[in-house]
Amino acid sequence: AILEDYLEEEDPPDKRTAFIYNMFRVFLGTVNDAIKKYDPNHLNLGIRFGHIPEDPILEICRDAFDVFSFNCYRLAPQEEEMNRCLRVTGLPMIIGEYHFGTIDRGMAQALVQVENQEERGIAYRYYTEHAFAHPGLIGVAYFQWPDEDLLGRGYDGENYNCGLIDVTDRPYPYTVGAIMETAGRLQEIHKGLAEPFNRMPQKTCDHRGIPDIWNK
Repeated sequence: AILEDYLEEEDPPDKRTAFIYNMFRVFLGTVNDAIKKYDPNHLNLGIRFGHIPEDPILEICRDAFDVFSFNCYRLAPQEEEMNRCLRVTGLPMIIGEYHFGTIDRGMAQALVQVENQEERGIAYRYYTEHAFAHPGLIGVAYFQWPDEDLLGRGYDGENYNCGLIDVTDRPYPYTVGAIMETAGRLQEIHKGLAEPFNRMPQKTCDHRGIPDIWNK
């Protein structure tokens, strides 16, 4: 009925935007009501956004989620963006994906590329500890446990060296060691009692600086 009423009227850009936002609000509210009715003992972690969206979207999410989740493929999350998200939503945050890879294993470089395996460990510590230095963050999820297949995953060919282990279950010692070091510090960092790891990885680039050789 909402769509039928809308289609009967004129469709200027501002009205279209308002309609889309309203439908998004109705959709999220309907899903959240169902979750709270049938699974009241669990949190609604919401949509895992590819990035922190603009404020009008955050305002809609504020009333529909218990936690705000987003991916962040950078050397470290942007503090000002996390501040904005916390200010608008008032919700704790989870980073749903991040990783670091290199080309020294014969695979693609991942969405954030570092120079070698040792630098992957450094990048993990730098990112994760700076993320938990933000008071609004409650969790992160590294992507992913194993490397992707050399010939690429089935639906898009992605073949990143981003795993904590290789495809034969052998761990990458620098990255695994970094996880162990960081895990023992996160509580103190999150409380503001310890400074995050401050050594940045060298010779890095992210997905915005990696040439798209496949489509050239």
